[in-house]
Amino acid sequence: MVGSRINFPRQKAQSTQVRCKSSRCGGALGAKCRAEKILVANRGEIAVRVIRTAHEMGIPCVAVYSTIDKDALHVKLADESVCIGEAPSSQSYLLIPNVLSAAISRNCTMLHPGYGFLAENAVFVEMCRDHRINFIGPNPDSIRVMGDKSTARETMKNAGVPTVPGSDGLLQSTEEAIKLAHEIGFPVMIKATAGGGGRGMRLAKEPDEFVKLLQVLLQIRVALIILQISL
Repeated sequence: MVGSRINFPRQKAQSTQVRCKSSRCGGALGAKCRAEKILVANRGEIAVRVIRTAHEMGIPCVAVYSTIDKDALHVKLADESVCIGEAPSSQSYLLIPNVLSAAISRNCTMLHPGYGFLAENAVFVEMCRDHRINFIGPNPDSIRVMGDKSTARETMKNAGVPTVPGSDGLLQSTEEAIKLAHEIGFPVMIKATAGGGGRGMRLAKEPDEFVKLLQVLLQIRVALIILQISL
């Protein structure tokens, strides 16, 4: 429940693997430490960049990894590392209790989410705050506003930020979408408001193509917006 502290099952610690390779934290093998320490809740290139930058600032880092990433570069570069689950991200990097448990058990004062995974999860940010872990990133309200494409677009327009021509709010019907697309002019981009990483994004160069793409997206009942695009 948001806003309340949570108690993690003790058995989680049994599968936790800890390796400390530096004295930056002032303690051996992750012992109690009052210094700043960052848990990097990601993997790959972004985790490596965060760890290297933190080390340049003299801040120790804790890496998290799934069983398949145990020999990854970000794990080798970190001062400590904690296994948070199996290979599928749904069983490791996306599991809030596992990630928070790693941060708490290693006495981390900060958490950097990188991008993707839990970086845009407002509930996760609130839970970090509940456990006095500083989240390096936007506040929960900003994440909620900018996480939905339609709401984000409306917020930017209200703030005077220039936006490309497109639909004001969500499209309510096929007829409305077709009419708006003709008013904007082709080509147009159809965008699912909740899609991330390009999911739900479709380019329509002409009316017939637009209608076909629109029907496919509406069949899966996604909320849509339309944007003008130049080729």
